[in-house]
Amino acid sequence: MRRNIEKKQTYTESLTGVFGVFGASDNVINYMQLNLPVTDVDKLGLVSEIPGSERWPIRQLFQRDIDKERVKNEIIPYFLNDSMAKFFNPLTIAVLPISKNGALDKELSEKDVEPDEDFSHAYEIHNYYKLSYDNTYFDSKIRWNPDNVRLVAIDGQHRLHALKRLFALHKQNPSSEDLRAVDFANWRIPIVLVTIGHAAEGATTDGILEKTRNIFVTINKQAKQPTRSRTILLNDYSVTAVCTQEVLDKCRQENVPLALFNWRDHKDEEFPEFTTHLLAVDELEDLLINFFIGEDDETDKTFGLSEQQKNSLFWDDQAPLPDESSVASLRDSVRNRFSETILPAFYYILRELQPYSGYVNTLNDIENNLSTDSEIHAWSRVVYGSDYSDDLIEREVSQSKRELLERCNSKKTELGDIFSKAVGLRSIFSGFQNFIEVVWADEEIIPWTEGAKAFVSSFNHLYGAGVIESPAFKKNLVKDSNDTIINYKVGQVSGAFGAVIAYSCLLFRNKGEQADIIAPLRDRVSRALVRAYKKDFRPQVKEEFAGRPIEEINDEIGNLASSAARAQLRDIDSLIENVVSRQPS
Repeated sequence: MRRNIEKKQTYTESLTGVFGVFGASDNVINYMQLNLPVTDVDKLGLVSEIPGSERWPIRQLFQRDIDKERVKNEIIPYFLNDSMAKFFNPLTIAVLPISKNGALDKELSEKDVEPDEDFSHAYEIHNYYKLSYDNTYFDSKIRWNPDNVRLVAIDGQHRLHALKRLFALHKQNPSSEDLRAVDFANWRIPIVLVTIGHAAEGATTDGILEKTRNIFVTINKQAKQPTRSRTILLNDYSVTAVCTQEVLDKCRQENVPLALFNWRDHKDEEFPEFTTHLLAVDELEDLLINFFIGEDDETDKTFGLSEQQKNSLFWDDQAPLPDESSVASLRDSVRNRFSETILPAFYYILRELQPYSGYVNTLNDIENNLSTDSEIHAWSRVVYGSDYSDDLIEREVSQSKRELLERCNSKKTELGDIFSKAVGLRSIFSGFQNFIEVVWADEEIIPWTEGAKAFVSSFNHLYGAGVIESPAFKKNLVKDSNDTIINYKVGQVSGAFGAVIAYSCLLFRNKGEQADIIAPLRDRVSRALVRAYKKDFRPQVKEEFAGRPIEEINDEIGNLASSAARAQLRDIDSLIENVVSRQPS
């Protein structure tokens, strides 16, 4: 009877090895250790080879990008050097129930089943894979359906990529002297094959992917310290990290191109002079922390919201939540609430505020109008770090990539030397934060999105009139007397360029009326100007007042700086009043 059932299944691939287990309960990880003949290396794959993986949520694109230069210049030469001993740690390969077209099948979990002959235990995802093992000697065998299952590298993908390239060369030229010199055809590759089905949250493929990603994080944390940007994308135990992931995950469906963000934390080695992005992942998290949701609750070692985060997310205004004792449930609630409240406002500003709207439109236009195969592959490299192009069109792809990057760079240059740098977006979002907080204090608690629309409307009027980029707005707030960018750090912009943006937008919205509620912002701008002017006047005054008491010198510097700051503030007010006067009643 068992033979008839299995005959209907399509387990056409198999491997044998030694069975092992890590963990317990919902965190069980079953694995096999084996030595894979290099001639079977094409049974293994890379995340980047899965069609459609570029559409997976950002937080699931673990180690998708391949550093081809590293493979070409470091790993392959090492493998082909017949004077060097060859050895490396096992590749970690996940058995993922993902079909050939990249589809993520839902509601899958492993079930204990009758084992194959000569084994005592087995588990299976029916018609996907079946692993049988002996509980005494730990011999094991996995069989799988290649139409429904991919064996994907989650650690060692660069070594695997190099092996696959060398094996392709071996198939093309079995008599290659370079490969024969290292006896490549007889290599056996150490592999650890892991199955995640027992540990899937909610018994879904999405849960399996999350567990796979967690294994990747664990391995890489032990191997080396990930960058802050990579850690943010992989960290599910920080509210600010989870919200940062949501910004990146949802941007494409909100018509904000992923190319706007350096989500891979990557510098292009082919064309290092060009970049499409305006924000790195760590900079994005800094914006959210400082201008939207605030810091995490450091007293909560699992996953919890600080009081500031609850206030920012209007946490208590939502319907009763499911069981918040579950970290997974609370995390989902945070994602949903952030997507409902803050995220639309964040996107609206990026999409509609000048001058960024023009750059966003250019990136969208490129992405939506790729007309040739070389352009499609080139843009995939720009955004995702990998593509499926054939080596035969490599030159065309590289040329298309350069042309696309040049187009982006040309449009990016139009942003100017302030808004093309981090200080620009920091000042914008700082200005928005101060703007909406004044509205909340003076009028009513409006949603984030309504505040964003009011802010963008005021800003675009002032920007279109040339006010925002006038010398009165920039001098000694974002540029010093030598035309060098100043006050660019996250903690500085709120008292400088961000403050004057907020003040001017509120003043425009109030039709030029100097309401008491915005006076603190004007004072903040004044203090920033006084500090900067003191630096400007100090050398001149010290020379003119040489030999006089230091108190007298400092008084003179302070008087000159205060006078210059007042004059500049009058210029700012005058510019805004002129724009207001030209608006219809």
